[in-house]
Amino acid sequence: MPRLFLPADSRPSAEPGAVRRRFASADLRALLRRRLMEFCGLLAALVALGLAAALLSYDPADPSLNTATARPVSNLAGPAGAVVADILLQGFGYAAALPVLALLAWAFRLATQRGLGFIPFRLFGLALGLPLGAAALSLAPLPPEAPSLAGAGGAIGPLLADGVISWLSGNFGAYGALLGKAGVVFGAVGA
Repeated sequence: MPRLFLPADSRPSAEPGAVRRRFASADLRALLRRRLMEFCGLLAALVALGLAAALLSYDPADPSLNTATARPVSNLAGPAGAVVADILLQGFGYAAALPVLALLAWAFRLATQRGLGFIPFRLFGLALGLPLGAAALSLAPLPPEAPSLAGAGGAIGPLLADGVISWLSGNFGAYGALLGKAGVVFGAVGA
């Protein structure tokens, strides 16, 4: 079977000084990369603002996973916002504002071309900071039914804080309780 041969001038050159044609120049690729980062920053800011609107317009009587009602949704972010706000506020209390703040910070870093580093580490820090922040807020002297019936630390905060404090006080006595409270607060700040 005969082989097809390309003429010598149409074959890719393997010579050291040969110029390869690319889709775009390096300057155009850098410009597109910067605009993509700015667009991702804008997208993160819009998600943060939508989440903030959902949290600020939270109504416990809105239909969600644990509330069945025939009334229309009053949440500014619609039915999805009502469900997300209910999960975050019932689960984490005031610490539900942490994803909004993190998204706004990430949006700023992306829009100013500073990058995010290794994104799984950032997501891990946010996932770790949310329950630790709820635990620290459950120790704070805040009104017991704010922002929801679950309290300032949500449902997860008191469970985590009480578990850490009771374990440490059981092992170290009164100093363990103090160490547990300090550990929860410093853990929330450090995460």
